[in-house]
Amino acid sequence: INHIVEGIDYKEILSRIYEPFDNTFDFSMFFILRSIWVSRDKGYHSFIITNKWLRARYGKKIRKFLKENLTIKKVIDFNGIRVFVGATVDTLVYVIQKKKPERDNLIFYNHPLSWDSIEQGGYKVKQSSLSDDVWNFVNEEMEEIKKWIEKVGKPLKDLDVEIYRGITTGFNEAFVIDNETRKRLIEEDPKSAELIKPLLRGRDIGRYYAEWDKLYLLYIPWHFPLHNNKITGASKKAEEEFKKQYPVVYNHLSKFKDKLMSRNKEETGIRYEWYALQRFASDYYPEFEKPKIVWQEIVRKPSFYLEQNKVYGEATSFIMISEKIDLKLLLIILNSQLSWSAILLYGTNLGDGTARYKKAYIEKIPIRLPKNPKYYENLADYLLFLNATEERRQKLKEMIEFFDRQIADSLVYELYFKEKFAKDGLYPEPKEYLLEAVSKHLKPINYDRWAELYWKKQLKGELTNEEEEELYTLEKGNLETIQEVYKSIKQDIEIKELIEKIKSHEWVRVIEGGN
Repeated sequence: INHIVEGIDYKEILSRIYEPFDNTFDFSMFFILRSIWVSRDKGYHSFIITNKWLRARYGKKIRKFLKENLTIKKVIDFNGIRVFVGATVDTLVYVIQKKKPERDNLIFYNHPLSWDSIEQGGYKVKQSSLSDDVWNFVNEEMEEIKKWIEKVGKPLKDLDVEIYRGITTGFNEAFVIDNETRKRLIEEDPKSAELIKPLLRGRDIGRYYAEWDKLYLLYIPWHFPLHNNKITGASKKAEEEFKKQYPVVYNHLSKFKDKLMSRNKEETGIRYEWYALQRFASDYYPEFEKPKIVWQEIVRKPSFYLEQNKVYGEATSFIMISEKIDLKLLLIILNSQLSWSAILLYGTNLGDGTARYKKAYIEKIPIRLPKNPKYYENLADYLLFLNATEERRQKLKEMIEFFDRQIADSLVYELYFKEKFAKDGLYPEPKEYLLEAVSKHLKPINYDRWAELYWKKQLKGELTNEEEEELYTLEKGNLETIQEVYKSIKQDIEIKELIEKIKSHEWVRVIEGGN
């Protein structure tokens, strides 16, 4: 619309007419406002329209306006379902009545499995329960669970953790290099090695594992190598010094200069030099060198991994560090089924079986810390070790599923819901009975040293004979210990009965899709 007549800013005109207004509005927002405007009092208004405004930042003002001023009767969200042939935009149908909402107004909501069953499986949602940040239509049972985990846990952002996004290059073809290019750059000038960092992309990260694709990042901050000189704006002096100190890397990037210059034209060559990364994590790049939890943004299930080998992350990934809270404990909680339900409550369900794990969403997940995290750490070691290679993930699939979905998930349910279990007669007291029973079988393994050697072999290409022997011994010993623990837990009738109790609870069945 805004390009029909050159030189006319339609949004500026519409901003004088409509309230609420936000300059980030999609034009569809004005159609909603106009239709409400021309509707009679207590009349009905309905559209089939894009569904992005339910969750996108630009829709925040209109979500707040609708929630506070109109009665929402029905929302049918076709997220992930292609209603119109040839159209890729996800759509929804809503029905709104032009009158102030009553306090207990219920919205009929459905996310149908197909376009020809639009009201099958729907449920009622309190209009007052909708958040201004994101409209996630939560049924009554999930609303109860949400209130409970918020009562017993603290939002992740209130704990001693920091969350950061990976590096944005602006043009990966120039800055992300393969192993052959790395070798060539270092052979031509050994000093080039100072700028080369091993790199994980979001898609390289899985659930308790990472498959490194032998890719590297040319880490070049703004104004490099004079980046500590308080330079403002693109610096010719910095470029000359870069060319002088790192001629081979400079020549490599020069091949892409035209494309690098066209990255972000408001900044490249103005705020920073053409050869620098678009966003180089100026305030937090040292955190990539620390042990950290890493994950990719869009996933079909929780996929968090503990990275301890100074590998950097690219923009489709995030990292989490903590100096005080054990990362292995957080790993178990964040990879749990309860965590998946929580991210669907606080974040964005993309409708095709995926969810978005952005910082703004994940930091809202309530975390309940146990008094003794040691046994969760043992489990994390088992799952990290078992998932480390594709061969193990296939060969030991049943064992992995048992420790992950039966033991770890059930322990997280017990950690959060033990008081509820006691209140509902499932447990005699609000205690961690399953943890007590499982702890009798758990034995520590030396995962950290094994992982150090395993990753050193990947990153450096080889180990000494002594290190190879140590790696083999650790691998054999760790696997034997895990297999022994697996066998003993499987034979424990008390543990089996406790897991069955936990999985039978109404809230757990709701979370796991049993209701």
